Amino acid sequence: MTISRRSFLELSGYASALGAVGPVSLTDSVVGIPGFDCPVAKKNKTLVVLFLRGGADCLSLVTPYGDKAYYDHRRSIALPAPKSEAPAGTRLLDLDGFYGLHPQLGALLPFWKAKEFSIVHAVGNPKNNRSHFVQQDIWETADPGVDVRSEGWLNRHLQTCTGDGPLRAVGVGGRLPRALRGKASAVSIRSVKDLAYQNRYGSADKIADVLDDLYDTKGAKDMKGAKDMKARAGGVVHAAGRDTMSGLRALEDVGRAAYKPDAKAKYPANNRIATALSNVAQLIKTNVGLEIAQIDYGGWDTHRNQGALSAGTFGTLAGNLGGAIAAFARDLGDRMEDVIVVTMTEFGRTARENGTAGTDHGHGTAMLVLGGGVHAAHSGGKVLGSWPGLAPEKLHQRRDLQVTTDFRDVYAELLGEHLGNMAVAKILRGHKAKSVGLLSRTI
Repeated sequence: MTISRRSFLELSGYASALGAVGPVSLTDSVVGIPGFDCPVAKKNKTLVVLFLRGGADCLSLVTPYGDKAYYDHRRSIALPAPKSEAPAGTRLLDLDGFYGLHPQLGALLPFWKAKEFSIVHAVGNPKNNRSHFVQQDIWETADPGVDVRSEGWLNRHLQTCTGDGPLRAVGVGGRLPRALRGKASAVSIRSVKDLAYQNRYGSADKIADVLDDLYDTKGAKDMKGAKDMKARAGGVVHAAGRDTMSGLRALEDVGRAAYKPDAKAKYPANNRIATALSNVAQLIKTNVGLEIAQIDYGGWDTHRNQGALSAGTFGTLAGNLGGAIAAFARDLGDRMEDVIVVTMTEFGRTARENGTAGTDHGHGTAMLVLGGGVHAAHSGGKVLGSWPGLAPEKLHQRRDLQVTTDFRDVYAELLGEHLGNMAVAKILRGHKAKSVGLLSRTI
């Protein structure tokens, strides 16, 4: 088989577009933050990030019903206290006598009772500015001084740890999230089926034949000597082609396989985030070395008609979220011991409802964290973080929930304690993290 230089570059681009799979890609040789020797990440650990785009109202997700000011601020959209006389199914689900879970998040309550689910409240960027785009960039780069050159915090993790498998990081749903953008390899897919890639060169095996001609001695006559070709390409590129094709074959097999979730898992129908989480579960179960997955779930910018219960916009979103996470956890079963799911959003909402039965861009928010590491650390079944209060004089600029926990402190524990990354300070741009108490030092 003969191949032109242009065709070779197209194939190289294909491998890169698919995520530049393998420990070395055709487009990136060895990546890493300068001056740091990359250790091996904790084996079989996976972090699943759910980014709730739009600014989710944390005071509705996890409601401080024990703070009287909550009901003063929200006359029409407040959620009834657990022991109120409101109809069953509309009241908050009590967590600890002060906080309650939104009634549409009831699917997560069993995990709370099993101490596999914890919450960090009043968390966020201390220097909030209420811009969706700026705040999302800050959360995704872990860099309050973010600029267009800043790499994603999850990509910096990939650069500072060596993984084991053809697919270390994936964004599910379309465009690659900023958190995964950078020098290290990551792939964006709409579905696992995207991995069963077919192009005009055919399957991964057909593409492998092309690279065999480029690199192996059997193609020496066409390429004027395989040794000369290897010398020109360099040993790193030669290894890259081999590793890439091994990864392509493995991922193509995954993409073609029919997936059957565990019988205990009931993924809600017509639920976009549930479908995405089902894809992530499939990747975890097929042992492709997945360390990081991010899923974006939008629609949380509830300026109007937010609603208090299931009939409102917020209730629908919350129900979809809770049902999807619960199904994912049940699907993985014992594998959840090595998995953590964390939600995040760019900011919270105003403490007081606005004139259109909604809320506006705020400050402090909450993060939901579920997984085996939470249980092992004995932080499950707890709301972590210092509660600042909702009285007007205690609010940020007299309108928003204060931030008492820097979001990067949560990142530090996810990176260091769950994923086993030893370069946390470098990833977080020198941020001196404080303990949140989320994850044990021994997991």
